[in-house]
Amino acid sequence: ECTVNFYRHYGDTRPLKTVTVLQGYSVNSSAEKSHSAMPVRPEQDKMRFVRWITEDGHTFDGNSTVNGDMNVYGVWECTVTFDPDGGIVTPEAMDATVYGNITLPQAQRENCTFAGWYTEKNGEGEEFTGINVQGDITVYAKWICTVTFNPDGGDVSPDSVDVICGK
Repeated sequence: ECTVNFYRHYGDTRPLKTVTVLQGYSVNSSAEKSHSAMPVRPEQDKMRFVRWITEDGHTFDGNSTVNGDMNVYGVWECTVTFDPDGGIVTPEAMDATVYGNITLPQAQRENCTFAGWYTEKNGEGEEFTGINVQGDITVYAKWICTVTFNPDGGDVSPDSVDVICGK
């Protein structure tokens, strides 16, 4: 007999479910013999369950053959929504694997310089880098605008300053 531990996420220390499977059989075929069964599809806020994978990254389902004790991990997906805050961005949203990384799009806005994505409007909150995405989230473009001073024949120092647009 083999033990299959199902974990909600890679890195979890306590299995969601443990089943016993006859060696050389699948969870589904062993279920009839030993009352083992695949776990109920897990649910979690701000993310969607996609599939189970083995430690080496192969998809595992109820028909996968079990040849020894193993750990299986849930793969989750979430949506990152990009609010360009007066600018333009493509795509406006993308799916990401939870705890995975995404390449962030660049936004554009007339007369402004794009300065990254943040968890709150106007560059407030934390900077969002797209690394280790942990659930559905909306992020906001931060814009920098240059204000140039006209001294009207006099001197001014500095002659320009950068400010966060929208503040």
